[in-house]
Amino acid sequence: MQLMIWITIFWCIISSLDILKTKAQECPADRDKPWSYDPNFPNGPSNWSARYPDCNGQSQSPINIDTSKTSKAKGRQNLRLNGYETPINNVEIENNGHTIAITPRDGTRRSLDLDNVNYSLESFHFHWGNLSTKGSEHEINGRKYAMEAHFVHRNDQGEIAVVGVFFEENYRKNPTLDTILSVMDEYLYEDETFEGTITQWWLFRRNIYLENLVDNGCSYYRYNGSLTTPPCSENVTWLVCKPIKYVKRSQMRQLYSLYSVRRGTDNEDKCHLINNYRPIQPLNGRKVYA
Repeated sequence: MQLMIWITIFWCIISSLDILKTKAQECPADRDKPWSYDPNFPNGPSNWSARYPDCNGQSQSPINIDTSKTSKAKGRQNLRLNGYETPINNVEIENNGHTIAITPRDGTRRSLDLDNVNYSLESFHFHWGNLSTKGSEHEINGRKYAMEAHFVHRNDQGEIAVVGVFFEENYRKNPTLDTILSVMDEYLYEDETFEGTITQWWLFRRNIYLENLVDNGCSYYRYNGSLTTPPCSENVTWLVCKPIKYVKRSQMRQLYSLYSVRRGTDNEDKCHLINNYRPIQPLNGRKVYA
């Protein structure tokens, strides 16, 4: 009995230390950006509309999805992805100061079919917090997850369809995220980019397998919304997958160690790339289909 008590105390201490290591601090340099995620700054989310008027629109994202109030969708309501089964063997990974954006450069066309219209994959990125219990942009019945991935697609008319996927902490590493993070020293700071094929020290090529990040054929919630970052354009169809993927705590801590500023910036130790999610926006009478 005493042993179990000591084990519990030990894990509480470890968890506390983990939280302290990812404690949010105000980054002075973020104040000078066109926009930031810091709610205490003049360029924070509540003031985005001063520079980007669409951010004060009536169809903004993200939202809380109340599953008891969703509407029944007509017809097929399963994700239809094309080319996602082909591993990405050439990639660009950019730290843009707000997230890491991953753009395939292998020449393979990956796309999404929606309402008989084809949308091409442009890139994907992630949103996370600084605790395992928050980080996703969307919520399900008021619950946030550790992280959310966004796969951004665009059609010939410039309309956007984004697939959102939730991640929760698990004891196993996500192998695809592990591959992406294996070259994080190349994009540790803002405006730094990795380009090319990811290899290990013995020159073994590591491909990016999207199946570990999104389930082709998943059921989803659908609604009309916006980009979750400025300029907050309201030409986005959101498809939020219901199945949850997994990520290991050590991988989350690697994400927390990225920087939101350029290398050599003053007080860069206070400028870790964390809490890069927008607050929940009003539904304003929109329907969410399930």
